[in-house]
Amino acid sequence: MQITIIKKNKLSVFNLPDKVSGSHWLTDFENGRKVNLINIEATEKGWNVVSNNDVYIEDSNALMVPNVVLKDYSFYILNNQFKNEKYYLYTSPVYDKTFRELGLNDKISVGSDDTCDVSYKLGGFPNRSFNISKRDNEFILEIFDNASSIYVNQKRISTNKKIHYGDIIFSYGLKLILMRRDNQDYLLVNNPANL
Repeated sequence: MQITIIKKNKLSVFNLPDKVSGSHWLTDFENGRKVNLINIEATEKGWNVVSNNDVYIEDSNALMVPNVVLKDYSFYILNNQFKNEKYYLYTSPVYDKTFRELGLNDKISVGSDDTCDVSYKLGGFPNRSFNISKRDNEFILEIFDNASSIYVNQKRISTNKKIHYGDIIFSYGLKLILMRRDNQDYLLVNNPANL
């Protein structure tokens, strides 16, 4: 299982072993030091995230949940009381087999609207989130909704940005990777939870 901690300005990605065994800390950096955030441990039911005094899982009523068995393609709220911050914890397979190739000519639109080339039906995803456009042999990521949480190579962006082959665009679990093969540009696009 892959764990992505979605913070305000960056993503932190952790891969858990294929075999559900042992105990693993998700970590962060504070003043140049590595600190433990929250623990994930193996149980008979699968990977279990365990709340502690500093960082805990929150339910929809903003109450602490002692532990939760993690499921692929799911979001959880992490409350870091020590830093007075909230993050999202997103789970997905380490090897996502849902990726498909999407041809790329001049422009690809991404949003929840059916008219978009990539229509992602996750609740709360903007109708029109962003476009990827090709201009003068350069690719530009054009953001239409500033409330969108869009990350390129694990760093959040809020303005239009030039992107390059191999760049990974992440938004609410949706991943797009700009690629080129045999003089053809294309995107690898995943399909989390068939949304």
